Amino acid sequence: MDGERIDALIAEASSRDAGFEEHALVVSALSIQVGRELQLTAGELELLEFAAAVHDVGKLSVAPSIIAKPGPLNDDEWTQMRRHPEAGADLLAPCAAPAEVLDVVRSHHEHWDGRGYPRGLKGDEIPLGARIIAAADAYCAMVEARPYRPPRRPAAARAELLAQAGSQFDAECARAAYRVTAAAG
Repeated sequence: MDGERIDALIAEASSRDAGFEEHALVVSALSIQVGRELQLTAGELELLEFAAAVHDVGKLSVAPSIIAKPGPLNDDEWTQMRRHPEAGADLLAPCAAPAEVLDVVRSHHEHWDGRGYPRGLKGDEIPLGARIIAAADAYCAMVEARPYRPPRRPAAARAELLAQAGSQFDAECARAAYRVTAAAG
């Protein structure tokens, strides 16, 4: 694996989006905690940690004005944003990232009910790592301030995880993320 090229992608993404690196680190840490809660093996946790750290690198393909937009995205902007999972896998492939990582990055916005993107996968068709990252990423996004809204309280974000369990999220992953974040306070 070409660590220098991957580091360069992360550095470029961080230079374009001030919150990229911190969000990636927080999502990665929460994903690992959820993975432990779900009793993943050491090897699975290592791949999960890496995939979570680079899950949004495909946002390099999205215009910075869309990333930082202070209001809702229009249909064209959403079309561009929805391309970032595939773009991330495409950017990481020449770095010799493991195939499992590429699949997780490509699938982290798929929904348990099949209504996610980019491929409309559902249920167990979605790699477990992507299902874990989806719940962790959503929780972190909800509790972080964004240009278009203030942060939610952790309890409200946890409630949303449970409300979307079985539709947006794998219920087991959502409940594990709930338990881990509730224990943290």
